[in-house]
Amino acid sequence: MLAVKNDGTVWAWGSNSKGQLGNGVIDNPPLVPTPQQVGGIGNVVAVAGGGDFSLALKGDGTVWAWGNDYEGALGTGTAGNPNERTFATPQQTVGLTNVVAIAASRLNSFALRNDGTVWIWGYFCDTLANKPESGFHDCPSPQRVPELAGITAIAASSNYVLALRSDGVVLSWGNNLVGQLGRPEGFRTNDAQQHVGAVTGLGGVVAIAAGNGHSVALKGDGTVWAWGYNKTHQLGNGIADDSIPWNVTPGQVVGLTNVAKIAVGVDSDHTLALKHDGTVYAWGRSGNGQIGSGDAAVNAVTVATPQRVTGLSGVTTIGATQYASVAIGTYTAIPSFGDVPVGYWAYTQIGTFAQRGITTGCDVGLYCPERSVTRAEMAVFVDRTLGYGTPATPVSQAFSDVPTNYWAYAYIDQFAKLGVTTGCGGTEFCPDRGVTRAEMAAFLIRALKQAQVTPATPTFADVPASHPQFGYIEALVKLGVTTGCGTNDAGQRVYCPDRGVTRAEMAVFIVRAFP
Repeated sequence: MLAVKNDGTVWAWGSNSKGQLGNGVIDNPPLVPTPQQVGGIGNVVAVAGGGDFSLALKGDGTVWAWGNDYEGALGTGTAGNPNERTFATPQQTVGLTNVVAIAASRLNSFALRNDGTVWIWGYFCDTLANKPESGFHDCPSPQRVPELAGITAIAASSNYVLALRSDGVVLSWGNNLVGQLGRPEGFRTNDAQQHVGAVTGLGGVVAIAAGNGHSVALKGDGTVWAWGYNKTHQLGNGIADDSIPWNVTPGQVVGLTNVAKIAVGVDSDHTLALKHDGTVYAWGRSGNGQIGSGDAAVNAVTVATPQRVTGLSGVTTIGATQYASVAIGTYTAIPSFGDVPVGYWAYTQIGTFAQRGITTGCDVGLYCPERSVTRAEMAVFVDRTLGYGTPATPVSQAFSDVPTNYWAYAYIDQFAKLGVTTGCGGTEFCPDRGVTRAEMAAFLIRALKQAQVTPATPTFADVPASHPQFGYIEALVKLGVTTGCGTNDAGQRVYCPDRGVTRAEMAVFIVRAFP
């Protein structure tokens, strides 16, 4: 991991097997758990990490590198046996000046100069320098990528490159095995290296990122678009079907707007997005906790839609490695309740529920996690989740069984105005009646303003297509909010639509539905 401080110094921690921490030693110790200053370099404005090497861009436009010089990745200009060439202190990359941005993949380095040209060095650089017909040659010194001009940003992975042109068009070249170039040429052909070409149907882009076969772009309108490999759902399109493991053309990441920055690590299968309000969202592979949702069930799988990172606010910068995510901002500890001990199955979601101001509990210091949720409480939870706080007291009574002095009167009225409910029958709302799992599905999908989903084959054995809330329940499944309540004696998945919802379950459902 690398970091640049405001004073221009570089700090590094993690593996040092090839001297990539720049602390003057190699593999002694092999792992450094706390940040150490990189020696012999200052006035740094940007850093980038490769496989076993590190890059730094200084304020004077020069590039410096240290670590494993495998096949010329450091750009020292010296060819030779890569196993005998590692540097534990920064070395200047030869022949480069006026650089404004840098990038690194596992075995290659890249630089963008202030004249809009792109330069590459390292392993098999001809294939990534837009010269695939030249064969596979390594470059110990920087080579210009021909036919490129007016470039404002670069991003790279192990076998392909992205470049953002000043007109908002994204260019791509290299390997296109899983559609990572965002165009049909060479798709599903492992050995074919493609020349520079524009990503299909994408414009107005202001930032780009490249991962392990998937590419991401941020448009000027704050939306995020992705294409390429989707085996671990890193495209964020809500499709959790492994039978559709790629998308050759850009598709919009669902449920994300007002995004300011994006980040993807080298060969990473997850993506981060920073919104203008300082909150962070993540999706894709989550087996190492890199999604940061605080949900153990989510962290054990992959995530097909963006999830809000728990406890972060006021974030200004984000970054990612293959197995980790980082952010600069404020972390707020999750609130706790006396009746929700650490280790309780919904501990994190209940804490997040409180952290967002949706609940203060059921009594002083208590949450009552196993108590059933009433329809009145559901109205309060959803209204607060949608950001309405305490609604203004209405002048007229919406339901005959909710008098103006009822504790949740204003919330229930707002609940109806939002179109989430029309009551329980006639003119009544039944405020003290428990909410069933079927009703909960309908309330959440309406609050989300999502369409019902009606697959040909029902997901749950106890929710046939004829069930009144079938479309709402299936919509929750598609959004990844529920996987059901278990299986029946025949081993079929069931949802338990008529079972009441506890306060613990409601916290989980709402936190997942509104990440």
